[in-house]
Amino acid sequence: MRTRENSLVSIIITGLFAAIIYLGVWVLRIPVPALVGRPFIHFGNTLTAVAILYLGYRNGMLAGIIGLGGFDLLNGYAATSWLTMLEVVVVASVLTAVYKGMHYQDSKKNIIILLFLSFYAFLTSFTPSVLRASLMWVASLINDKYNLGLNTRIRLFYIATILLLINPFFIYDIGFRYSFLISYCLTYLIPRKNYFISLFYTSLVAFLASIPITASNYYSINLLTVVWNLFFVPFVSFILYPVCFLSLLIPVLNPFFSKCIIIFSNINNLCSKITFGVIAVPK
Repeated sequence: MRTRENSLVSIIITGLFAAIIYLGVWVLRIPVPALVGRPFIHFGNTLTAVAILYLGYRNGMLAGIIGLGGFDLLNGYAATSWLTMLEVVVVASVLTAVYKGMHYQDSKKNIIILLFLSFYAFLTSFTPSVLRASLMWVASLINDKYNLGLNTRIRLFYIATILLLINPFFIYDIGFRYSFLISYCLTYLIPRKNYFISLFYTSLVAFLASIPITASNYYSINLLTVVWNLFFVPFVSFILYPVCFLSLLIPVLNPFFSKCIIIFSNINNLCSKITFGVIAVPK
């Protein structure tokens, strides 16, 4: 894509990215309470960075200017639209300089995965567990690219440290503790060829690793957790998540998605009523 900036395909994708960036501001935005004005957090800047990485300096910059600048012009921010366009030029220049300085060879697959992970992190409000998974993928990419020789446990340690430096209060987030402790313990698990055998061992290790956190926060442990996971993990992975994303793109699937949610909720409620495997932990 970078070597054919004037081709018809490149121009079409540039226009497509400009439209996606516009929608990233117009649709995917979170209002921020303020005494003056109507500030909000949006997804446009992230999409602009992805466009620059995917399309190259010129076309990526044009997509960002058209998408972000067009939104400002059409939504009452025309007075400051030139600043937005200047910001895109600066971001494009810095990203391109870093890109060339690192002698990085881009991959369309990696850029698409990065876009998906960024979008998913945004949808989940950047929860620690999603940040951990996303940053682990980025760390693995960098580790393989530059032959750093960092194993999974060391990468987990660095990512946990970075997240805690950014937001020390993550240490009180139960999702942060669950995610990193279980992920660390799973690194000692030997992969299995059979899916359900692998799932069983993964669930068992995750259950054992999470006992201290579960007991100290909920004062009970459910020994049937491993058994329930043999149903819930495949159901969520192969049915609920795919249908969720498909219904976002194809609204006609919304009734089917609603039924999947109802089935999931009913089975979850049914399992919660089975208490013979629950062990109470004294406070």
